Amino acid sequence: MKTSLTIDSHHFKGRGKKQFGILKEYFLLPAWGGLLGFTLFFSLLVLLKIFSYIIESQSDLTVDLTDVLISFIGFILLFSVRFLEKFQK
Repeated sequence: MKTSLTIDSHHFKGRGKKQFGILKEYFLLPAWGGLLGFTLFFSLLVLLKIFSYIIESQSDLTVDLTDVLISFIGFILLFSVRFLEKFQK
């Protein structure tokens, strides 16, 4: 006895594009904003460290884990702003 299974293909058409669009709107675009925030915070911290090294208020120029963690705050802030903007629409 043979059994066959048929799946109606039009039921699944366009579903992947719709799910990718939702993923893009609510995760990828806010993640790019968060990456921008991280980059801005990190660049500002490094520039301030360079300037303080140039005017000799610091004896050595180091980038610590705390600098990366502070920059992560920038990621969280801009990611949250972009994410919440999507719900405001």
